[in-house]
Amino acid sequence: MLNELAIATKGLKDAKIPFAAPNPHIQPAVKNRRVVIVRVAADGKPASLELTSKEQSSRLLRFVLNTADQASPTFPCFNVPVPLRCLGADPSPELAAALKRLAELQKKKGASIPDLVQAARSLFDLSEVRSFSDRETDRFRRCIEEIPHELKAIVATAGTELMNLRHLVDILSASPHSLTDFTDHVARLLVNPMGDFARDELLFFQGLLFGPLDWRGREAEIGSPAYVTEKFAKDEGSRAVLYIELAQANSTALAVSHPKTWERLGELLDVSDGGEEPKEDRDGLSQGICAFSGEFGDLEKAFSPPKLARLGPFKPFSLNTTESKCLLRYGLRKNASFPVGKRVARDFYNVLLYLGSERQLGVSCKPVKNGRVRRIQGRTVEEEDLLVAYLEQAPNFSENLAELFGGEAPSPTDADFAARTKPVLEALKGKLTEMPDLSVRVLALCSLNEGQKQISLHRQFRVQDIVRAATSWEKGAENGPPVSIRFERSTADLKIFPVPDPLDVARVINQVWAADPEQGFRSKPQRAVMNADAFDVFIGQGALAGEKARDCLTTLLARTSVMLGALGAVKTSREWRTLSESVRWHCAKTIALVRIFLQQLGQTKDTFMKEPVYHLGQLLALADSLHQQYCEHVRGGKAPTQLIGNALFSTALEQPVFALARLAERLPPYQAWAKNFKNTDPNVKSGWEKVVLRLLRERASRFIEDVDGTFRIRADELPQRMTDLDKAKLLLGYLADSYEPETEKSNAQKQ
Repeated sequence: MLNELAIATKGLKDAKIPFAAPNPHIQPAVKNRRVVIVRVAADGKPASLELTSKEQSSRLLRFVLNTADQASPTFPCFNVPVPLRCLGADPSPELAAALKRLAELQKKKGASIPDLVQAARSLFDLSEVRSFSDRETDRFRRCIEEIPHELKAIVATAGTELMNLRHLVDILSASPHSLTDFTDHVARLLVNPMGDFARDELLFFQGLLFGPLDWRGREAEIGSPAYVTEKFAKDEGSRAVLYIELAQANSTALAVSHPKTWERLGELLDVSDGGEEPKEDRDGLSQGICAFSGEFGDLEKAFSPPKLARLGPFKPFSLNTTESKCLLRYGLRKNASFPVGKRVARDFYNVLLYLGSERQLGVSCKPVKNGRVRRIQGRTVEEEDLLVAYLEQAPNFSENLAELFGGEAPSPTDADFAARTKPVLEALKGKLTEMPDLSVRVLALCSLNEGQKQISLHRQFRVQDIVRAATSWEKGAENGPPVSIRFERSTADLKIFPVPDPLDVARVINQVWAADPEQGFRSKPQRAVMNADAFDVFIGQGALAGEKARDCLTTLLARTSVMLGALGAVKTSREWRTLSESVRWHCAKTIALVRIFLQQLGQTKDTFMKEPVYHLGQLLALADSLHQQYCEHVRGGKAPTQLIGNALFSTALEQPVFALARLAERLPPYQAWAKNFKNTDPNVKSGWEKVVLRLLRERASRFIEDVDGTFRIRADELPQRMTDLDKAKLLLGYLADSYEPETEKSNAQKQ
């Protein structure tokens, strides 16, 4: 992992791209949550409150004491357990009545603000102050006292810009506060809010005070002892986010919550290096030669884990040397086994943030399925990796490069690979004129569990190979006959040539489909192909790419042939809703991948669409069409569970000669009906059966000959044993659109 980060760091530095991130101790306060700003007076007691929006909260920053610890104390933003008021084990009748009154007003949208405030006050007077555990109290002390005391020396010499931060640090470090007293002051401000607050803000404040009073699935009556027990379980683990500000701030200096305040503090931390002098300890070296830079200096003991998109905190290097006796034997404990300088470690931190942060989603990083599964609350969920892609010689490339490698079209209404990546490929072609040797680095960062995260993929591709591969990929998606599938929500009724994404090789193959009599086709993830294999198929050349394409085709056919057979039946009956839209979209991608695999194995449509196995597939589809016409005109539209071609489809995949023989036995009655049928009902359209009969005779003449009134199968036309290539060709022939041009079909129906 460190080697890959070193390569990325070198690329950014060679390209002279500034990638420095804020000091690791300065981190975002929250994500997608509302924050209560508590303004404290000169004695450190809460004086007023303000509620931020989620957008405002996203801009708030904080100081994290220990960046290697996700549970580290922070300042001036920290969590407190809520609700802040307790109801007691056995509520009095007055308390029960107050609970019901407030619950009713909260649900009543027309309730006035004064009524809500008065009801909350009544409940507040009847409730009790919350008690906290020793652990919660100690964490609050570290946030509100220990960190301000540590920051005091760092900001003491800061300029006037940080005057408000310096004043806040002085106030909190000089006057100790208990968690109970602090939250009690906050609670009293919440129940008596000063200022104009909207209804949703008041409800938010009341939620912090009392928690939810009524909720879906509540069993006990509001105000009963059983209700208190049920509510305690409902409130367990709830937290509120508080952010400390000054009540009387200096208007000429930056506010504590201003982003520039923390930018300046980060600069001070960079200079002071946390205010600590290097110390020797038994856990590893404090100074030595960095393995990457070769320079002597301070060594990093624990990497700061930057928060990456979807993965969260990501520690780039972890080595448990306490269990590695081969290292302990030589005294190589912890960072002594692989020494990394503090400056280099900081570069690695910045590079990860530059390439893998939330703001880079779609540009240089993209979450992708990795094929591994885990159980969450009784459901099987497929895990995700974070795919990182960047131009090695131009890491600041602004086009959506990650979308080229990790994109996906989840539904037919979304743009496919060709449409989405066209601007990216055009930009890459433009870059090639300047830098012919341009290359792309592709990494995949994965999370094995909460504490173990590592790199699962590292590839380097030449841009000219990527452009070649993308062009061939799009051409391969058309390497076969038209296969129209109807999608109700699509702007176009039929989608014939969707171009799948490279990682669809893994996404599609790693789904195992089974037919459920009641719920139709259902899938579950089961990894057979990795993302690395998908890239080999997409970009690779030569024997390796061919072998992987062959293996992928084998697995794809084994896992989807039953579903594709069902699609063939639906194409004949036109009852599209028999298959869900997600199943049809999966079929469309599967067919596109089959075309691509065939092209990569040297099989082009100009050749294989003339081969016997392809015509056998078409013969089965035409037999279905003739059987369907017979059922519409003779049986009043009542068709059997399987039409004759569909019933023989699975057999034809393994024993084509036997399937053809069975088809020759079953077709004559329907051929005779179609030959002699005359429609006497003007309300029923006909004529298509004649067209199908003609096409059927043309296809059948290749395999079946009439010798003195006896049908004889020319078995030498078909392989005795079907290969995967033969199965793919048969499948495409069966699913291909066999309709005549619209004009001919219309003329046939008029006859």
